[in-house]
Order: sequence, then C-alpha cells, then structure tokens
Amino acid sequence: DGAALSYQWRPNITVGVSAGLPIDSPRFVSGGERAFYAFSAQVGDIWDKLTVNAYTHQQTVDGISDRQAVGGELRFRDGPLNVIGLVDYDASYNVLNTLLVNSTWRFENDWQVNGMVLFGAQPYLTTRNALAGQTAISIEEMLDTYTEGQIRTLARDRTAQSTTASVGLSVPLSERLDVRFDVTTRQAEATVASGGVAAIPATGSQLYINARLVGSSILKQGDLTMLTLRHDTTRTRDSSMVLVDSRLPIGERLRFNPRISVTQRTDNSTGMEQIIAAPSIRVLYRWKRLMIDLEGGGRWASRELPPEEWDPFTPDGTEVLTGGFVNLGYRLEF
Repeated sequence: DGAALSYQWRPNITVGVSAGLPIDSPRFVSGGERAFYAFSAQVGDIWDKLTVNAYTHQQTVDGISDRQAVGGELRFRDGPLNVIGLVDYDASYNVLNTLLVNSTWRFENDWQVNGMVLFGAQPYLTTRNALAGQTAISIEEMLDTYTEGQIRTLARDRTAQSTTASVGLSVPLSERLDVRFDVTTRQAEATVASGGVAAIPATGSQLYINARLVGSSILKQGDLTMLTLRHDTTRTRDSSMVLVDSRLPIGERLRFNPRISVTQRTDNSTGMEQIIAAPSIRVLYRWKRLMIDLEGGGRWASRELPPEEWDPFTPDGTEVLTGGFVNLGYRLEF
C-alpha cells in the first residue's frame, strides 16, 4: 500500500516519487515494520524508437535495510522488432536481482520469433529472506539472537542465482490455424546451509519443450481448440504430456470447455513410471449480471512400484489411484 506522484518535466521526460508499506498479499495488511520510498525518471521518444526508465528503490524492515536497489527499464521498437530490457541491482548486497532481455521479431508473412534471457536472484534478495526456515516471525525478533550482519548473511544464504533462456516460434498455417513452438532451459544454483537451515541443492539443467496447434472457429464461429504436446526434463524426472483443450460457445449465454490431458512421468532415480489421465468439463452460463461456473472432472493414475513397496493391495506391483471433483461458483457483476 502506498502512493505515487509523477510530474511531466519536459514533453519527453517524466519524474516520479513513491512511498508506502509493502504487503505480501491483498489479504495481509502490513504494519509499520516495513516501508519503502522510490524515485524514478523516464525519458521517451529517443530517436522515436527508445524509451528509458531509471529508478532507485530503498526499503527498510524493522529499522534496518531490507533492499537498496538501483535499476532501469529499456524499451526499443523499430518496425517488426520489439526489445525490452530490465536490470535491478541491489547495491547493499552487491547482487544482481534481475537482468532480463525479451525480444520479439514479426515477419511480413506473420511468422513471429521470440527470445528471452533472464538471470537473477531467486527469490528477490531482501533482508526478510533470512526468516526462511527460522522459528522467528520477524526481523525484529531475529535481532534478539543475531547481529544485523549475521541476519544479512542468512538472507544471502537463503537466496540462489538462476538462469533461464527461451526461444519461440509462431507460424500461421491458415486464417484459422497456427502452430507455436518454444524451448526453455533453466538452472538454479544451490543455496548455502546456515542458521540451522539445510541447503537446497542445485536444480541442474532443466529443459522444457512445447508445441501447440491452435484452431479458431473450426466447428462454429467463436470456438477455440488447442492441442498441446509438452516434454520436460529435470534432474529428478522426465515427463511427457498431451493436452486437448476446447472452448465452445452455445448461443450468447452458454460456454462449454471440455479438456483432457494424458501425462507420462519417469522418476530418474528409481526408473519408476507413472501414467496420469485427467478429463474435465467446465460450463459457464451468463444471465444478465450473473455468471454461473460449474466444473467437474476426474483423475486416473497408474504407476509401477519397486519390489520393496509391493503389498497385498498391489500384488502385481501396479498402483492405481482414481479421484474426481466438482466445483460450483458464481460471479455477480455490479
């Protein structure tokens, strides 16, 4: 919660200040133990293609520094090319919280290529990260046991550095069909064990591959059908998934959304395989200002157990689990 004030100093230069109390969620009202203030300056229309925004953000928690950041955002547009860059550096911890470059290139035939590289802290480094794994519920309480320097060390130890890179391609096959591909790789370093909190191991190299076929107005005007193929490779398991998701309007008030996914998972440490099927259907009905939302579905899972886990309920080593759900909700618009 807070307030912001901006002033257009020049036709292409805007400065702003903001201050307030950070909150963790809309349901949590922050007390006075955390506060921030920030200053920003934006310069636009540089060469009619570039906009630059620089800022500084200072934040405190229970009377000590929580975050001292300087950073900026860059937006560049030149015809079919659009590039967004973002950097956030914490001067007190000497840590790069975020370095992001995201670009899109659209060709004349409507092909589109996307690329993204993200490097930074996970989660964002703040002094409050020191609370992770501790019995204390506030930094003020931790100050009874640790010095400020020790708390800052614990916060740094709870924070890992991660790198994510992705590339995607969107190709229109016709007026109603297009196909999209994207590949993402990610890895995060290990955290450091300290303060009675165990280290989180490094993730190793993770790979995510997606292919999606999207059709619109295939059966009738306004419908949407998606066929998704996905394969994930991580340190702990490999998984492959097929998903069919369809959204079908019936008149102006009724919408049907049937979907089904089938997933195969392999545990890389045990070699155990698991197959999961999850069908569902969602029905939306609008009457004046009222929206009724009804959804039902099921889940069937089968996995092969190692011999040491066989029991009278799984004499052949195959465990089968089934389940279902029904959700009913409404939304009233005023």
